[in-house]
Amino acid sequence: MKTLNHGNNGISILCVEDDPTSRLILSQIIATKFSAHKVHCAENGKGGLELFREFRPDIVLTDISMPILDGIRMAAEIRALNPVTRIIAMSGDSELDCQSGDIETLFDGHLLKPIDQKDLVSVIGDCIERIAQERA
Repeated sequence: MKTLNHGNNGISILCVEDDPTSRLILSQIIATKFSAHKVHCAENGKGGLELFREFRPDIVLTDISMPILDGIRMAAEIRALNPVTRIIAMSGDSELDCQSGDIETLFDGHLLKPIDQKDLVSVIGDCIERIAQERA
């Protein structure tokens, strides 16, 4: 778990991905494209939930299939703590299968793996824009 940027505008992003290479690439893209924002990284849902409790990021980008605590269960926990957090699912499945509740209530968006950089930047940018509008 680490923090990449130290932006001071109040918006922060949590990237939760169990594959170390994917996590590194995602975090570098996010830190480069959104350099004014803080980026936190975790290797599984348990670590992601711990970082969420500590830093209360505005946007959570999470893999669905992870050891220890999967992205669906982590998202449900985050929703219980802060229902307005933007949560984006990343999955190799074009259709998310969720037995623990309604996907639409847990996730604000879905990125299909392998992640396309344009899609990633677009989804995060849209979330940042909505957050900024709500705060204005």
